[in-house]
Amino acid sequence: MSPTKQLNDVIEIDRRLLRRRREVAEGRARSSLSRLGIFLLFALFAGLVVWLFRSPLLAVTEISVEGALPNLVPELRSEAGIDLGQPLVTVKPSVVEANLKSDPRVLASEVDLVWPHQVRIRVTLRLPVAWIVNGTEWALVGVDAVVLETAGEPGSGMPQVIIDPVEQAALLGALEFASNLDPLLFAGARVEVRGEELWAMVGGYEARLGRAIDMAEKARVLNALLRQSLVPGSIINLIAPSRPAIIPA
Repeated sequence: MSPTKQLNDVIEIDRRLLRRRREVAEGRARSSLSRLGIFLLFALFAGLVVWLFRSPLLAVTEISVEGALPNLVPELRSEAGIDLGQPLVTVKPSVVEANLKSDPRVLASEVDLVWPHQVRIRVTLRLPVAWIVNGTEWALVGVDAVVLETAGEPGSGMPQVIIDPVEQAALLGALEFASNLDPLLFAGARVEVRGEELWAMVGGYEARLGRAIDMAEKARVLNALLRQSLVPGSIINLIAPSRPAIIPA
């Protein structure tokens, strides 16, 4: 092979190598640009999503409260800790429920986000069942003994529970009994401890309740008995509510 032929072959090989290197470099550049473009599109999309969820288009415009008396609704809305105009995505139902739990009047709550603009709050209120002696004052409490309000004297129209010193089982039993009384019998009703037993004065009659067990059933039986014509001054024995006894005066 002549020297000229060999030189031409070397030059041709070099050209092919240069062309291949250029193609590889261009391919890498196109791949990098493609990845960069995808990243920029993703970043733009993510930014638009974040903007949308935090924009006025998805802000809180309504806070509804269900299960509460109308006069309590504004106060519960305030306690929920939600601002009108706040991005709905920033409202945490668990935080709102914890805020409402700090109000003793709220027994339970459930918070839902209703897209695109509403926060719906459903509450179960803790109902007052009796006044109890609380140190030197009186406290209006729910069936679980949570204090709803205090006063120097008990209000009228609700049962009174006098257990001093307080014994937890007796107190909760007395409150369960009071919560199951007919509301027409609330006024003047009283539950107290005598010795190791609970006694009640309801509707002008004394009722021996015994230990703090089956208290709801004892209240229901007493409700039924007091709808009958009893001899004034009779004592009603409800230690065994399935077998009540009426002891004439």
